[in-house]
Amino acid sequence: MTDELNNGRTLQMTQLEARAYCTELAGTAWPESKSGDPTLDELTDSHTVTQREKAFKQCMKDEGWPQP
Repeated sequence: MTDELNNGRTLQMTQLEARAYCTELAGTAWPESKSGDPTLDELTDSHTVTQREKAFKQCMKDEGWPQP
């Protein structure tokens, strides 16, 4: 998420700002499962963790801070 200045330049987030933004974005996109079924929740949460990591890494790349 870059901010465009009046003269057309863009301001990049710091790495810390980008990490906070991307962590929140990934958590919102992939919330914890609360179905009440422990087995289903465990399977869903495992998938959620993987998807959150992918979303976080893509977001960081988009913000100019690629992750290994």
